[in-house]
Amino acid sequence: GCGNGSSFYPLIELYKELSPRPFVYGVDFSRSAIEHIQNKENYDKDNSKAMVCDLVHDELPEEIGENTIDIALLVFVLSAIDPSNMATVMKKVFKSLKPGALLLFRDYGLYDMTQMRFVAKKRRKIEESFYVRADGTRTYFFSLDVFKELATAAGFEIEKLKYDTRELKNRKRMLTMYRVWVTAKLRKPLQ
Repeated sequence: GCGNGSSFYPLIELYKELSPRPFVYGVDFSRSAIEHIQNKENYDKDNSKAMVCDLVHDELPEEIGENTIDIALLVFVLSAIDPSNMATVMKKVFKSLKPGALLLFRDYGLYDMTQMRFVAKKRRKIEESFYVRADGTRTYFFSLDVFKELATAAGFEIEKLKYDTRELKNRKRMLTMYRVWVTAKLRKPLQ
């Protein structure tokens, strides 16, 4: 979902000079995250709307109808969803997009340092590549093949799909972090 607005507000800022201004929707299952967005001073009710929605169990809000969205972001969303429900979410997003529209995706990749920590602890594994965090939230780590299968089964054409690997250094803590994300650019076919 849109969480606390870390992508929501930059998009509004980026497009504020365009005429006509694009409308930005933010959807999250967390009521507190949506309230956080709505209570910010720069929440623009004329050009954006943040809404509570559980992408697994709810239909998309009526404002987000079939074939209405130009670009959708799924950033660290699918990894928090049970793998048995991921196809449902992908199909809902696909349905909301206009023909020719894009889905931009970023999420945890196989062998990310977080997954390696889970592997070391051994007791947090729910199923293959799917783990539960100490706070009860869940995290799935995608392989390119698994995500490709989800995307194509939903009807998407894959324009770009790759691992984004980074070696990050925290000099203060003398820590090297090996991060792996899956990034994708998907398109809903014109036909």
